Amino acid sequence: MPGVGKSKIGMALATQLQCRFIDTDKVIIREYGQPLIEIVTALGDGFAAVEDRTLGAITPSDNLIISPGGSAIFCEAGMAHIASFAKIVYLVDSVERIERRIPNLTTRGIVGLTDGGLRAVFAQRDPLYRHWATSVYVVPSGFPFHPSVKEVAARLAVFIQQ
Repeated sequence: MPGVGKSKIGMALATQLQCRFIDTDKVIIREYGQPLIEIVTALGDGFAAVEDRTLGAITPSDNLIISPGGSAIFCEAGMAHIASFAKIVYLVDSVERIERRIPNLTTRGIVGLTDGGLRAVFAQRDPLYRHWATSVYVVPSGFPFHPSVKEVAARLAVFIQQ
Protein backbone atom coordinates (compact mmCIF):
# COMPACT_ATOMS: atom_id res chain seq x y z
CA MET A 1 0.00 0.00 0.00
CA PRO A 2 1.10 3.57 -0.48
CA GLY A 3 2.46 4.93 2.79
CA VAL A 4 3.14 1.55 4.38
CA GLY A 5 6.90 2.16 4.35
CA LYS A 6 8.06 0.17 1.31
CA SER A 7 10.72 2.67 0.29
CA LYS A 8 12.04 3.57 3.72
CA ILE A 9 12.06 0.00 5.03
CA GLY A 10 13.40 -1.31 1.71
CA MET A 11 16.27 1.17 1.68
CA ALA A 12 17.16 0.38 5.31
CA LEU A 13 16.94 -3.35 4.58
CA ALA A 14 19.17 -3.01 1.53
CA THR A 15 21.73 -1.10 3.58
CA GLN A 16 21.66 -3.69 6.35
CA LEU A 17 21.96 -6.64 3.94
CA GLN A 18 24.41 -4.78 1.68
CA CYS A 19 22.13 -5.13 -1.32
CA ARG A 20 21.31 -2.87 -4.22
CA PHE A 21 18.03 -0.97 -3.82
CA ILE A 22 15.54 -0.06 -6.54
CA ASP A 23 12.50 2.13 -5.91
CA THR A 24 10.44 1.80 -9.10
CA ASP A 25 8.56 5.05 -8.45
CA LYS A 26 11.92 6.87 -8.35
CA VAL A 27 12.97 5.15 -11.60
CA ILE A 28 9.79 6.43 -13.28
CA ILE A 29 10.22 9.93 -11.79
CA ARG A 30 13.80 10.09 -13.15
CA GLU A 31 12.64 8.89 -16.57
CA TYR A 32 9.87 11.48 -16.87
CA GLY A 33 11.51 14.30 -14.90
CA GLN A 34 8.27 15.13 -13.10
CA PRO A 35 6.65 14.43 -9.73
CA LEU A 36 4.76 11.14 -9.60
CA ILE A 37 1.36 12.84 -9.26
CA GLU A 38 1.95 14.69 -12.54
CA ILE A 39 2.98 11.50 -14.33
CA VAL A 40 0.00 9.54 -12.99
CA THR A 41 -2.37 12.38 -13.92
CA ALA A 42 -0.93 12.85 -17.41
CA LEU A 43 -0.85 9.15 -18.29
CA GLY A 44 -4.07 8.06 -16.60
CA ASP A 45 -4.63 4.37 -17.33
CA GLY A 46 -1.44 4.39 -19.39
CA PHE A 47 0.60 4.63 -16.19
CA ALA A 48 0.15 0.87 -15.70
CA ALA A 49 2.08 0.19 -18.92
CA VAL A 50 4.96 2.36 -17.69
CA GLU A 51 4.98 0.60 -14.33
CA ASP A 52 4.79 -2.82 -16.02
CA ARG A 53 7.72 -1.94 -18.31
CA THR A 54 9.74 -0.66 -15.34
CA LEU A 55 9.22 -3.90 -13.41
CA GLY A 56 10.04 -5.98 -16.48
CA ALA A 57 13.33 -4.13 -16.98
CA ILE A 58 14.68 -5.18 -13.58
CA THR A 59 17.51 -7.66 -14.01
CA PRO A 60 17.18 -10.72 -11.77
CA SER A 61 19.64 -10.66 -8.89
CA ASP A 62 20.09 -12.27 -5.51
CA ASN A 63 21.58 -9.06 -4.17
CA LEU A 64 18.63 -6.73 -4.69
CA ILE A 65 15.78 -5.17 -2.71
CA ILE A 66 12.94 -3.77 -4.81
CA SER A 67 10.35 -1.29 -3.63
CA PRO A 68 7.62 -1.24 -6.27
CA GLY A 69 4.97 1.41 -6.54
CA GLY A 70 1.79 0.44 -4.71
CA SER A 71 -0.10 0.04 -7.98
CA ALA A 72 2.52 -2.32 -9.45
CA ILE A 73 0.23 -5.06 -8.23
CA PHE A 74 -1.97 -4.40 -11.29
CA CYS A 75 0.94 -5.25 -13.62
CA GLU A 76 0.51 -8.93 -14.37
CA ALA A 77 3.61 -9.34 -16.56
CA GLY A 78 5.80 -7.20 -14.33
CA MET A 79 4.72 -8.99 -11.15
CA ALA A 80 5.23 -12.39 -12.81
CA HIS A 81 8.74 -11.28 -13.80
CA ILE A 82 9.59 -10.19 -10.25
CA ALA A 83 8.02 -13.35 -8.79
CA SER A 84 10.22 -15.46 -11.07
CA PHE A 85 13.36 -14.49 -9.15
CA ALA A 86 12.37 -12.75 -5.91
CA LYS A 87 10.56 -13.29 -2.65
CA ILE A 88 7.65 -10.87 -2.53
CA VAL A 89 6.88 -9.57 0.95
CA TYR A 90 3.56 -7.83 1.47
CA LEU A 91 3.98 -5.17 4.16
CA VAL A 92 0.62 -4.83 5.91
CA ASP A 93 -0.54 -2.02 8.17
CA SER A 94 -3.90 -0.59 9.12
CA VAL A 95 -5.47 1.99 6.84
CA GLU A 96 -5.73 4.38 9.82
CA ARG A 97 -1.97 4.31 10.44
CA ILE A 98 -1.20 4.62 6.74
CA GLU A 99 -3.49 7.66 6.51
CA ARG A 100 -1.52 9.32 9.32
CA ARG A 101 1.71 8.81 7.36
CA ILE A 102 0.40 10.44 4.19
CA PRO A 103 -0.17 14.14 4.90
CA ASN A 104 -1.91 14.93 1.60
CA LEU A 105 -3.49 12.12 -0.42
CA THR A 106 -4.21 14.39 -3.39
CA THR A 107 -0.54 15.19 -4.03
CA ARG A 108 0.84 11.69 -3.40
CA GLY A 109 0.17 10.19 -6.84
CA ILE A 110 -1.94 7.20 -5.80
CA VAL A 111 -3.36 5.28 -8.74
CA GLY A 112 -7.09 4.60 -8.38
CA LEU A 113 -7.68 7.01 -5.50
CA THR A 114 -11.37 7.95 -5.46
CA ASP A 115 -13.85 9.46 -3.03
CA GLY A 116 -13.59 6.15 -1.16
CA GLY A 117 -10.06 7.15 -0.10
CA LEU A 118 -7.44 4.71 1.07
CA ARG A 119 -10.06 2.27 2.36
CA ALA A 120 -11.29 1.71 -1.19
CA VAL A 121 -7.72 1.43 -2.50
CA PHE A 122 -6.91 -1.11 0.23
CA ALA A 123 -10.08 -3.14 -0.44
CA GLN A 124 -9.20 -3.35 -4.13
CA ARG A 125 -5.50 -4.11 -3.72
CA ASP A 126 -5.28 -6.32 -0.62
CA PRO A 127 -6.38 -9.53 -2.41
CA LEU A 128 -3.86 -8.86 -5.19
CA TYR A 129 -1.04 -8.19 -2.74
CA ARG A 130 -1.87 -11.43 -0.97
CA HIS A 131 -2.03 -13.32 -4.27
CA TRP A 132 1.53 -12.35 -5.24
CA ALA A 133 3.07 -12.41 -1.76
CA THR A 134 5.58 -15.06 -0.82
CA SER A 135 5.02 -13.91 2.75
CA VAL A 136 3.07 -11.30 4.68
CA TYR A 137 4.76 -9.06 7.25
CA VAL A 138 2.62 -6.98 9.58
CA VAL A 139 4.28 -3.64 10.26
CA PRO A 140 4.49 -3.09 14.03
CA SER A 141 2.21 -0.43 15.47
CA GLY A 142 4.12 2.75 16.24
CA PHE A 143 6.24 2.54 13.07
CA PRO A 144 8.09 4.71 11.94
CA PHE A 145 8.81 6.26 15.34
CA HIS A 146 8.96 3.29 17.66
CA PRO A 147 10.04 0.91 16.29
CA SER A 148 12.19 2.91 13.91
CA VAL A 149 12.71 2.19 10.23
CA LYS A 150 16.06 0.54 11.05
CA GLU A 151 14.45 -1.64 13.73
CA VAL A 152 11.69 -2.76 11.37
CA ALA A 153 14.27 -3.48 8.65
CA ALA A 154 16.27 -5.60 11.12
CA ARG A 155 13.14 -7.54 12.10
CA LEU A 156 12.19 -7.96 8.46
CA ALA A 157 15.68 -9.26 7.61
CA VAL A 158 15.22 -12.03 10.19
CA PHE A 159 11.67 -12.67 8.95
CA ILE A 160 12.64 -13.11 5.27
CA GLN A 161 15.63 -15.30 6.06
CA GLN A 162 13.51 -17.83 7.97
